[in-house]
Amino acid sequence: NKVILTATHTHTAPAMLDDRYTLPDDYMKPSTYVEFLKQRLAEAIDKAWQSRKAGGVSWGFGHAVVAYNRRLSYLDGSARMYGPTNVDSFSHVEGFEDHGVHVLFAHDREQPAAPIAVAIDVACPAQEVESGKNLNADYWHDVRETLFRQFSPEIAVLGLCGAAGDQSPHIQWRKAAEERMRTARGLTRLQEIARRINRAVDDAWEVAKDDVHFDVPFAHSVLHLQLTMRPVPEADYLAAKQQVAKLTAQGARGLGLHWNQGIVTRYEM
Repeated sequence: NKVILTATHTHTAPAMLDDRYTLPDDYMKPSTYVEFLKQRLAEAIDKAWQSRKAGGVSWGFGHAVVAYNRRLSYLDGSARMYGPTNVDSFSHVEGFEDHGVHVLFAHDREQPAAPIAVAIDVACPAQEVESGKNLNADYWHDVRETLFRQFSPEIAVLGLCGAAGDQSPHIQWRKAAEERMRTARGLTRLQEIARRINRAVDDAWEVAKDDVHFDVPFAHSVLHLQLTMRPVPEADYLAAKQQVAKLTAQGARGLGLHWNQGIVTRYEM
């Protein structure tokens, strides 16, 4: 309860569970990686605790259009994830988007003018890159690179994923206009997202730099939430059960079997 771990949804991080994906035999198994990761995390926590010293904090707020609600609704009452928006049957975006960017800076007490660390909260998962075969920090890599140049290569940058249900960085509308502006700037899509986030950080820094606090109340509370599960419709259950039987008969392993078995298990629960 004294260690805070954060996570973001991504498609380009190491796998954590065995048998979720079909992997070559010469790769590190996910369970082996988890043990490796736990050791590294423990070392980082210990190093941070042993080297801690009093400092200061400042904070600010900005805006960046990073997230799009990926649930699109249609005139027939249906909704689709990543559905088309350029059809006559398109009605509206199903839910909310949060473009606020919360920023927390940490300062050295002896040299408070420049931050030594920054935490950036964006309500969008890091999943612009989805189909790659390599480890990729997604848009956070380009955010860090920009802040390294702006402040210092030594600054620590912590990317936080805010409440981001059904949020995605994939562009859902005005695609041609977005593409024209991006290519005219000579940026990749990841760099364009980072440009927006870093402009929000700049907005926050303009206020925060003149309001550094060295004596602030600090509290840490743990709240356990009981959230309700989404009920699985019977039609989805029957279709998934059929797929499980088919894949099992084929001796299949991996995500397809896991996904469908999860639907069956949830329905039976």
